[in-house]
Amino acid sequence: MFSLRHLLSIAYLFVGVTSALSIVVAEQPTVELGSAGLLFPSAVERWRSAEEQLVRGVIKAEVFRERLLKPTATHETGVGAVADLVSDFQKQTRPGEEPLSPLRQNVQAFDVSGDRLIAQVRGDNDLSPDVFDSFDGCWFGRWDQIHVNHEWRPSDRYSPPKSIASQQPSIESLQYAWVGNGFGWNYLSARDGNAKHNYILGMVYYFSGSNYHDITEEKPHVGFADGPTRLIWITESEIYLEEAFPHSLTGDPDHYVITGLRHDLFGESPSVFPTAVQATYTRDPENRPSFQQIIWK
Repeated sequence: MFSLRHLLSIAYLFVGVTSALSIVVAEQPTVELGSAGLLFPSAVERWRSAEEQLVRGVIKAEVFRERLLKPTATHETGVGAVADLVSDFQKQTRPGEEPLSPLRQNVQAFDVSGDRLIAQVRGDNDLSPDVFDSFDGCWFGRWDQIHVNHEWRPSDRYSPPKSIASQQPSIESLQYAWVGNGFGWNYLSARDGNAKHNYILGMVYYFSGSNYHDITEEKPHVGFADGPTRLIWITESEIYLEEAFPHSLTGDPDHYVITGLRHDLFGESPSVFPTAVQATYTRDPENRPSFQQIIWK
C-alpha cells in the first residue's frame, strides 16, 4: 500500500505495502499527533466514509483472491506459488545458514504451508474478528532512509456480517489505516455471508505528495493470518510478512517487523527478485530502527 516507491535493491524499486497497509513515502515532517493522538491528516478523514472507494476495494481484492486460486505457469494455484516462495525464503535465511548477512529478525515462526494458505484464501477457516488488533495504533519506522509513519485504526465489527455491495462478500471486520502517502482498509470478509467461513482482503489508495484530494494509484491485497500476531499480505508483485511483538508477550517495548519480497509469480515466465528488505516500526517517533536489505537468493 504507495507515491515514492520502496527501494528494494540497488537495481530496482520496491513498491511496498506493509500490512495491506504499510507504505513508504517521501520524508515526513516532525510528528505532531492530533488531540486524539492520531496521525491521519485532517484532509484525509473524509475518505473514511467514501463508500465508492470502500466498495471498489473489496471488489478489486476479491478479483485478485480468485486469481490466486487459479493455475499459474508453474503451479496448480497462485497460492501454491506464494507458499513455495515463502518456504524457500525461510530455508535460505534460516539462522546460522545464511550465505550473507542474516536478517535482524528471522521469519521462521511463520507457518505458510500450501494447504494452510489455500484453505484460508478459499475461506474455509473461522478467523477471529480480532485478526488485525495486534497492529492497532500509531507506528514509526524507516524505509531505506525515509521516515515513515503508519496508523491502524481499531477495527469496526459487524454481527451479523455487513453487506456493502450487491454480489460481493459481506464484511465481518473492517480496519481503516493511514500509510503515510495514502489510506486503505483491511477487510475480514465472510464467504457467502457466513462468519464461520471468512478470509482477509485489503486495498490501499495513494496520493501524490500533499494532494489528498486526488487518488493516483491503488493496490489490492489478499491476506493470511498466521495466529494473532502474524499477517502475510500478497499483492500482484510483493509479499509482506508482518509480525507484531507486543510488550505483553515479549517484555520489550511494542514493535512490529515487516519483511518484504518482490516477485513475478503470476506471469508467463515466473521469477523472484533476489533481494529482501526488513523494517522495524515502534511506538516512539524518536526510535526508528535502521532499514535492512539482504541478498537471499
